[in-house]
Formats: sequence, structure tokens, C-alpha cells
Amino acid sequence: MAIGETILRFSNPAFYQQQLAAMGTFYKPMVRAGSVTPMWHLFLFTSVTMYTTKYIAFGHRAVDVSRKEKATAMEEYYEKHGHSGHH
Repeated sequence: MAIGETILRFSNPAFYQQQLAAMGTFYKPMVRAGSVTPMWHLFLFTSVTMYTTKYIAFGHRAVDVSRKEKATAMEEYYEKHGHSGHH
């Protein structure tokens, strides 16, 4: 499948209607039977979405701060103890 076809497929509202209908067909019997599987799938989806968006929004900042702190600490260490290529 070419990239253009993929873009067209994902931009078509009928694709999402088909996916929603397929989800309904899959989950409706489980919900009616009282299965906990749909609940666990919802928990998993929510957790993955939450942690992914949190990392995208804020996670890189913590990594940048940590790297800067380590670089500053190493500069201070090298000033006090000298810098050599070995131990």
C-alpha cells in the first residue's frame, strides 16, 4: 500500500465508521456477558495515552535538566581534580 493510499484511507470518515462498527461488534457481546475484558482494555488505552502525552509534553524537560545538571557537576569535578582521559 502506497503512502498516498494510506493518507487517503486515514482521512476518509468512512474508515473510522468501519473501525467503530468493528469495535462494537467485538465488544458488545463481552459487555452483555459481563466480562471485565473491555474494562481492562479501556484502562490500558487510557494509561498508554496518558503516559505518552505526559512524556511528550513534559518528559523531555526533565531529561534536559538532568543532562545539564550532570554536565555542570562534571565541569566542577574537572576544575577541582583535573581532567584526564583515564581513571
